Amino acid sequence: MRSKSLPFSLLALSLTAACGTLPREAGKARLHDAQTFYATTSFAGASFSHDGKQLLVTSDKSGIFNAYALSIADGSLTQPTQSKSDATFSVSWFPADERFLYTANQGGNEQNHLYLHLASGEVHDLTPGQNLKASFVRWARDEHSFFVLTNERDPQYFDLYRYHFGAGPIEAAVAEEVAPGFQRELLFQNPGGYDLSGVSGDGAWVALTKTNDNSDSYVYLARADRPT
Repeated sequence: MRSKSLPFSLLALSLTAACGTLPREAGKARLHDAQTFYATTSFAGASFSHDGKQLLVTSDKSGIFNAYALSIADGSLTQPTQSKSDATFSVSWFPADERFLYTANQGGNEQNHLYLHLASGEVHDLTPGQNLKASFVRWARDEHSFFVLTNERDPQYFDLYRYHFGAGPIEAAVAEEVAPGFQRELLFQNPGGYDLSGVSGDGAWVALTKTNDNSDSYVYLARADRPT
């Protein structure tokens, strides 16, 4: 089963129940002082686990943003990431097991990397290197791969990579190992001046946008051919 997003209204109800927040009395406004406001715990994002029993969310419950697993059954929270300094944001559970992806920067440099968190607690940086920024795009239709944008080749442009796992090795000529059992290929090299806005589920096509000014922009559809 592919991970799905939870509608905002349902997520709000779940988190309200989990945190024990009482509804305000009908017709009566409740006032809170600044200290209460700053002590509020924030939650964001939601991804269903493969068995539908947990949500992967982001929260600052520990004092800094970390990834949490929220039990659907009783609203309890477990904290698989233990960052004390760098804000960590959950991305998604894997489609068929308890691995998940999350993103974090280093010391507030706003250069987020994409990380793989295994069920054992082991962590791998899937986008290692200096002075680069990476972001998750989507799961592929085959549920054995996903797409990632990084600007490691050129700081000004984001290229599209496909990460493969669990379905056997791909062609060695176009792949590199980024973690045990994971390989990636450069799927589309940004020719410059374009934003990669989307990729088809089979990885065959990418949607590009190019903005000339506030009133002039274009949308392109390009074939995502493997590099030769």
